[in-house]
Amino acid sequence: MESFSIFDKSFDLHKTKHYVLALQLSNYDISFCILDTVWKKYLALKHISFDRKMENEEIEIELNSLFKMESCLNKTYKKVSVMYITSRYTFVPDVFYQKENMFAYYAFNQNVVEREDILENHIPKCESMVLYGLPSKTNEIINEQFANPIIFHQSCSLLNNLLQPLDATQNDVLNLSVSVYRDSFDVVVYQGDKLKLYNTFSYKTENDFVYFIMFVLEKMKMNPRKTDVKICGSIQNTSNRFKLLSKYIKSIQFIDTKEQVLYSEKFVNIQPHFFSNLLNLYQCE
Repeated sequence: MESFSIFDKSFDLHKTKHYVLALQLSNYDISFCILDTVWKKYLALKHISFDRKMENEEIEIELNSLFKMESCLNKTYKKVSVMYITSRYTFVPDVFYQKENMFAYYAFNQNVVEREDILENHIPKCESMVLYGLPSKTNEIINEQFANPIIFHQSCSLLNNLLQPLDATQNDVLNLSVSVYRDSFDVVVYQGDKLKLYNTFSYKTENDFVYFIMFVLEKMKMNPRKTDVKICGSIQNTSNRFKLLSKYIKSIQFIDTKEQVLYSEKFVNIQPHFFSNLLNLYQCE
């Protein structure tokens, strides 16, 4: 997706104390959105796309440049949330989690690198902690720019949106969702509000993309012709990835944004599933 910037005519730099700011960072892009909590309406969405995978140091330069360029990012907000997209994470169930052991939990599944901070988020809906690495300099830049920002792993918004209790009319079956990024994707298998699997796969081709999804379906004993698959992120229904996946999976739906909020009429040409995790981040605590 190409870079773009959308600001509603009602956006007011003098009213940001009533706004919520959500920022999304990855090695391929930076995005942010602004929600007016009085009118419960999204007023701004900006996306900056890079033509290649950037090194952490390059992202930090881009981030500093963005903060200098965008006057709206130098205001005081009611709440500031930052979502960091990374495959360097691990989940620990609440029943086993002890904060003093967080570095040991993380190191069990990830290589510990220099100049990296290990952060934690609690995800109540799956009764787990997610531990993830954030470059120390990036963490420093965020905390110098904003007062009390809340930093989240990408799984927080996705799981908060997906995991919902089953009602009496719903079948007690497994569901699968995919959150797509430029060179990787997260796969979630869940049953109502119960998380069964969360994993990240790297891919280079559409065949890789489809293979790993079919692999998960097979291992979880899910029938691709009967399973409803929800998908969001960097994918279009006209892409080769989507077309190839459609040959094997009968029902594919795009994950939408929550209906509790309104959107500026300028959002009309934006496909909501591209930014659903960012636009739903305001609900995470």
